[in-house]
Amino acid sequence: MQGLQECLALAERPQVDVAKAPARLKEYDKQIEWAKNKKSILYGFEEIGGKQLDAMVEHLKSEKTRLQNYLDHEGMARLSLEPLKWRDKNGYPTLVLFGLDSPKFEISAQGDWDWNTHGIFDRRVWTVRKSVEGLKHLDNKLLDYYQDVFEKVRTLSAKKKADVILSCSYSGIIPEETRKKIDEYRSKFARLYVLSEAKDWKVTVEEKPKPPVQLLDPLLVGWDKTDLWLIDHFEMTTLERLVASQFTTG
Repeated sequence: MQGLQECLALAERPQVDVAKAPARLKEYDKQIEWAKNKKSILYGFEEIGGKQLDAMVEHLKSEKTRLQNYLDHEGMARLSLEPLKWRDKNGYPTLVLFGLDSPKFEISAQGDWDWNTHGIFDRRVWTVRKSVEGLKHLDNKLLDYYQDVFEKVRTLSAKKKADVILSCSYSGIIPEETRKKIDEYRSKFARLYVLSEAKDWKVTVEEKPKPPVQLLDPLLVGWDKTDLWLIDHFEMTTLERLVASQFTTG
């Protein structure tokens, strides 16, 4: 199974010419400003060119941010994001990112018995809704690496007609030296995580009883000696229901 050792083998230390970096950052700003000014003078029929300039600006911003990050984290190894796609024989992640506020990594699919109405046909169906409640610590870019697992859990929820929770927990204690580094680096990153090999995945199935069938109001139908055809689906008034109950009980 691919784990942390293989993940570390893919790490690299970006090579940046620190002396030339400030000039490169200024050049990025200059190019971004040029592209924005150029777009502002385009005519309507140059719309496609405008979209190309927008894409150019986004690319330049991304490259500038990457270079700035290299400078901010000079000397640190950059990990590949590819290992977040690694899966075990069951299709579950082999590596997970734990937030510092919870020992749980949890992917769940929650559903409920909803009314599914098509014309006159009224019945309860299980509707699955994806839940990221247990992964609030991950931003959208990191969540994307677990979409296949979300789909697996959703499929199981639809099959079982129940809430399904896939979870694993971190049971270790952070050493004192690492704890000091958390305090030191917390303000230098958007968020800190503990990247760990996933152990003992647990699948929890929580069934919800199906509500009783709803009694529908009568239908007005026509018979053509071959088939019944729907003419109307009407609601009885309170008085009509009271009268009907008197004749249908006892």
